[in-house]
Amino acid sequence: MLKLFIKHLISKIRFHGKVKVCSMAVASRYSKFEGMDQLYPHSTFHGTMGIGCYIGSHSKLSARIGRFTSISNNVCCNPGIHAYQYP
Repeated sequence: MLKLFIKHLISKIRFHGKVKVCSMAVASRYSKFEGMDQLYPHSTFHGTMGIGCYIGSHSKLSARIGRFTSISNNVCCNPGIHAYQYP
């Protein structure tokens, strides 16, 4: 719990001005934001996010998200290799 809280504080400080990080939300240090974005409580994000997006609470995403996109609550998504892309 303490480790998650520290990660939350680091995310809040690192992305101040570009993204609003709500309670216990975490963005990885490699994430990129265009601005006016929001991570709702207990969400986790890794990737890039366009301007004007938000991720709902309790969501876990690793993705490239375009502009003006809204992701609902409790969404879990991770990157993978689709069968047609597999060598």
